[in-house]
Amino acid sequence: MNEKYAVDPVAFNSALEFRYLLEKFGFDQGRFLAEYPKKWRKMLFDHIVTLPDVEQMRIKRVLECRADRSMLRMGLPYDSGRSWVENAVDKKAAGLFTEVFAGKGSGLLTLHDIDDEQLADSRGVRVVATAKNLLAVAEPLLQCSMEVFLIDPYITLGKPRYLEFFQALLASPHAKDTGFVFFARNEHFVCKESPEHIAQRELLPYMQMGSSARFVSLNDNRQMHGRYMFSIKGALKYDKGFQVDGHTLVDIEVVSKNIHDEYFTLYHDREHEFDIVGDFTVRK
Repeated sequence: MNEKYAVDPVAFNSALEFRYLLEKFGFDQGRFLAEYPKKWRKMLFDHIVTLPDVEQMRIKRVLECRADRSMLRMGLPYDSGRSWVENAVDKKAAGLFTEVFAGKGSGLLTLHDIDDEQLADSRGVRVVATAKNLLAVAEPLLQCSMEVFLIDPYITLGKPRYLEFFQALLASPHAKDTGFVFFARNEHFVCKESPEHIAQRELLPYMQMGSSARFVSLNDNRQMHGRYMFSIKGALKYDKGFQVDGHTLVDIEVVSKNIHDEYFTLYHDREHEFDIVGDFTVRK
């Protein structure tokens, strides 16, 4: 899961090829195209100037609609004195790319080799329930998101196994300037001590500058079942939620675009119709 693939920006000759490629990658596929180097898009635009104006416009439209879901910026070094292929092959040898695709005559796999058999199924993974493991799977989502939602009906700040994960999440480098919103079922969220006091004491010291953690407890009539982490980019399903104990196995799967869009509408656009019982925010 979260494998990164590299594609030569001069390997495309049509919008159809480009669309086919991008549809094979993204948050709903569990694998990504590396936007490598940083000037990858400029290299693409420089290449397609030889194509008819209509085809250039189509490629740019595909890029605008799909790139943010399919591509990841990796910030890897690039030697401008060498070819793209040479740079990318070196990165693959270093274990940074799963595979490299280029044009015909490069000696590498081409766009025509990109199919479901060539690309490993990356839509799910099983990990031991440690904070490090649960966060590692979510890294691309956290890297690309300024607002992240977590849904788990059993969330409570009164149990260390939840606090440990939340502390690691809020302390991660990608949490800087990010807003987190946690939704829980009120019957599980309430505890002897005020949840807001616990959050101030146990979570605030771990938070990155510019970040916030909002906790919303709902009276959902037991309609909350799944445990999800999502943003506007995509979604992940954690079958056992966000508890850590160091031994339980957790299945984590990508979520289809349709289900992602439904949950985003329910919780981001507040169309869930659940009664909000508690709602507070901790900010750094």
